[in-house]
Amino acid sequence: MQNTESGRLKISALGSAAKQLAAVKGYLEKAIAAFIKPRRGRKLSPVEVQQLEALLPRIAGSNSAAELLPLIEQGLAVTQPYKEA
Repeated sequence: MQNTESGRLKISALGSAAKQLAAVKGYLEKAIAAFIKPRRGRKLSPVEVQQLEALLPRIAGSNSAAELLPLIEQGLAVTQPYKEA
């Protein structure tokens, strides 16, 4: 996606940078919603839920891959304790 945004990669099958960004944002929003739901003994603390929910409007408002990367890193930091081995 970053290569498409910069103009270095032009593959029509991938779609425009805006289309790719919208798809990634949708994937991230779905992943956060799925992770918040309790499952297989995993129950997030209220603070963790709030931290993940706070990422949603920031993801929706992002305009580039560069803006998404820190948000992804924050989400990974919150979910790291639940990483399945």
